[in-house]
Amino acid sequence: MREATRRQVFGIGAGAIGVLAAPGSVAAVAEQRPNDAKLLELEKRHEAIHAYMNTALRGLDDEASDRLRSHHLGRANAVLEEMQAITADSVEGLAAKVRATAYMREPKGGLPLFERIERDVLDEAAALADKGA
Repeated sequence: MREATRRQVFGIGAGAIGVLAAPGSVAAVAEQRPNDAKLLELEKRHEAIHAYMNTALRGLDDEASDRLRSHHLGRANAVLEEMQAITADSVEGLAAKVRATAYMREPKGGLPLFERIERDVLDEAAALADKGA
């Protein structure tokens, strides 16, 4: 193997290993803060559901739009339910919960799920502040 090629191969390999173990990487978060890793993954899933729904609704009539919206909001709420059941390990996990609930800009009539998550976020923020996290 030529020396330049060898450096490229080993350089790429070492870089990949560094990314996997680097502080703040997904692997590091999962290892040190497993609940935060789950919350971050669920946040991405929640965001993807909303992005797909917003794209899919374009050009549909009201009836089809309502059916599709109801289906996707049901999926998004299931993800929020999962998130609500997980206690954040740090502010990073807590922030994932806050960002996910931001899709519900104006909860009408006091949505129970939104209120539960909001209450949990405040309780977890207080607990994290007490721990100094």
